[in-house]
Amino acid sequence: MSHIVSENAHVIGMHCASCAVRVQKKLQSIDGVLDASVNYANEQAFVRFDSEKVDASTIENEIKKTGYDFLLGKQDAQKLDARKNGEVRSLRISTVFGIVGSLFLMGAPMLSLPLFVQWIFATLVQFFVGARFFKGAWSGLLNKTTNMDTLVSLGTGITYVYSSWVFIFDPSAHMYFETASAILTFVSLGKWIELKAKRKTQSAIDALIQLQPSTITIIEDGNEKIVSIAEAVVGQTMSIRATEHFALDGEVIEGSASVDESMITGEPLPITVAVGSKVKSGTINLDGTVLVRITHDSSHSFLTQIITLMKEAQATSMPIQRLIDGVSAIFVPIVLVLAVATFGGWLFLGATMQTAMIYALAVIVIACPCALGLATPISLVVGIGKSAKKGVLIRSALSLEKANGITQIVFDKTGTITSGKPTVEDSFMRDDDEETLSIFSTLTHASTHPLSQATHTFIMGKNSSMPTLSSIEVLSGKGVQGMYNDHQYYFGRILPEISVPLVFEEKLSSWKAKGLTVSIGTRDDQIVLAFAFSDTVREEAKEAVLQLEKMGMQVTMLTGDHQDSAQKIADQVGIHSVIANVLPQEKDEKIVEMQKKGEHVCMTGDGINDAPALARANMSVAIGSGTDVAISASDVILLRNDLRLIPFVFKVSKATTQNIRENIIWAFGYNIVLIPVAMGLFSRWGISLTPMFAGLAMAFSSVSVVLNALRLQWRNL
Repeated sequence: MSHIVSENAHVIGMHCASCAVRVQKKLQSIDGVLDASVNYANEQAFVRFDSEKVDASTIENEIKKTGYDFLLGKQDAQKLDARKNGEVRSLRISTVFGIVGSLFLMGAPMLSLPLFVQWIFATLVQFFVGARFFKGAWSGLLNKTTNMDTLVSLGTGITYVYSSWVFIFDPSAHMYFETASAILTFVSLGKWIELKAKRKTQSAIDALIQLQPSTITIIEDGNEKIVSIAEAVVGQTMSIRATEHFALDGEVIEGSASVDESMITGEPLPITVAVGSKVKSGTINLDGTVLVRITHDSSHSFLTQIITLMKEAQATSMPIQRLIDGVSAIFVPIVLVLAVATFGGWLFLGATMQTAMIYALAVIVIACPCALGLATPISLVVGIGKSAKKGVLIRSALSLEKANGITQIVFDKTGTITSGKPTVEDSFMRDDDEETLSIFSTLTHASTHPLSQATHTFIMGKNSSMPTLSSIEVLSGKGVQGMYNDHQYYFGRILPEISVPLVFEEKLSSWKAKGLTVSIGTRDDQIVLAFAFSDTVREEAKEAVLQLEKMGMQVTMLTGDHQDSAQKIADQVGIHSVIANVLPQEKDEKIVEMQKKGEHVCMTGDGINDAPALARANMSVAIGSGTDVAISASDVILLRNDLRLIPFVFKVSKATTQNIRENIIWAFGYNIVLIPVAMGLFSRWGISLTPMFAGLAMAFSSVSVVLNALRLQWRNL
């Protein structure tokens, strides 16, 4: 049993990108933690650790020592929401109090209020509104790090202390109580708006979480019993009435209903389920009552896996994030050095102490590491969330980045371009032998290949007997073989060592000319029967191929089917490049050949045979109805069988990358342009910033990044 555990975590209390960097470094320094990433945008972390060396509670306690609440593993959604809403509410109250206090202080001279009253109001704002910033700065100091809280606390603290000193010792001099209060108020307002906007970027995950009810109705001994979803186990029967969500995955054992899967797969039309149908957690029963045998518990349900994959993907980062994290880690110390240099420089040039302090404070307040830290992760959260709403699961930030460089799309045929549900169009036997048919019924039943399953269904319609065979073996990419009465039987593709008699050759040639797929059955390497299959092309395949070609990509079909059948399907959907008669291991080799020619290849498939090629390609897409092996090897998973989602993946990748680029340019540009302005380098031309306006600019720099990321949600891709 593996001791390697992967868990998501909620991080509460991060105020800027430096906080996320600090938490991530702390996680990575814990003995037993193998990998960790922290996303400031959605306050999530992903941790992979060895449970034999460190447990979850130890990790949580280590992070709490740095001043943050760290909730590892599955949490009560309602309690977590209440906690997050409490933070938003606290910021709102602080902001409102700060606005009232700041307006009072700004109007105090006109109202001729005593200085003592102004000092009281300034003190209340400083320590009520500024409490969260002072707490964060103190925590950073204890851990020998700096962050945005350090800048805000220093800027407003110095201003408040200086003004208090003037109030006590030189009341006739100018005081800056309103400046300190306004800075705190602006920053709190910006943080409140940012937090509200960030919550909207997480709407995709929030919507999925809401799909899972907290309780479930279980049938025991003929009686209904309501239990917590966590208590339900595999094998129990749950009752789902009209308008209720399917809480867990299962198989219908009684009744029928129409089911809405739109929130999970993006498929707008409901499907009908009856006895034997599989149902997914998170879907909605539109009508009727059904009894469902549970096949997956709450920890392994379809909905839980989607939420987990999304959280893991949103916790990942692009390579450029490492550069941004590095800049964020040294950003605050650099700003403090610039502030000291500004103060000393103006004194050296003959400015008054007051003037030098104003410029230095403006530098401290204007600098914003938050916008830098949000630039990449906030766009990823929105982009990955938008994809999920359309029925596309993107595994990581790197998957989005890979999509931008793709030049060639490779499709498997069966189950990808076609529906993957072939039917027998024709058959031919050398001898009309019922026993031979029954032997091949057993043989094909042992294989999960669509052609074998179609053959088994066809034979069972004629002969329901299934004798027992020995030494049954599935031959990857070829077929299936087994022994019966000392004879070896084989069903599958035509192998080189099999000679084809003339009577079969004519039949096979006529089938291939019609574009039908062919499989044969042999006894001791002698052909005894053959089947011809047809498979319907997905109705959206032609449109998907056309969209991909318009995007400048070359489209190729890679299949194990024979050339004539493959070409027939390719012609129907507009694919001009076809590589046929390819074994699974040869698919992998064909991908390598394309890569050697300089192509960046995206492989799309759905079966075990595609897994090596999916793993080899620069990027891979798995059809959600495919095998677990194919899905686990893929960068992108389509939750519904719609090939038009593949062009969408490339569109959302391009849009997300462009959005990230805009955010990075803005975040760097903001600091590069405004810090020199705050230092007073352009004051001789009348261009300068007071600390108050610097605070306003700082507050809305990060808000602008979040709002820009939200544009992705509104774009029609």
